[in-house]
Amino acid sequence: MKEFRRLGLPITPQRKIMRQNRYTIGQTGLALIIAELQKYEISLLNCKKLLDRIDIQVFDEQVDAPKNGKIKKLIVMIPSRDYLDRAGSSTAATSWEEVTEFAKDEANNFIPIEIG
Repeated sequence: MKEFRRLGLPITPQRKIMRQNRYTIGQTGLALIIAELQKYEISLLNCKKLLDRIDIQVFDEQVDAPKNGKIKKLIVMIPSRDYLDRAGSSTAATSWEEVTEFAKDEANNFIPIEIG
């Protein structure tokens, strides 16, 4: 966790219960994304750079939806570097069909990671 803090990753305890740290659902989702990226030997520093490409506020809102039963899964799409100039496009989908449509419409490279 010291490394997360040093790199400025948005994963910090929100409160303590019985001397144990508690994290939000969104932060847990980010930790799952980091774990998936590290399976491909992507360093924590590069994970931070990739996470900077997604809209964290929208991610937090959407990651709560599976918990509330509104959607069954959440797929985060981390865009390639050339995508960074495009505004207004979502970085999350709720089905693989949405991911496919996004890929067809945007004609762009991204890393999809299912967390829900």
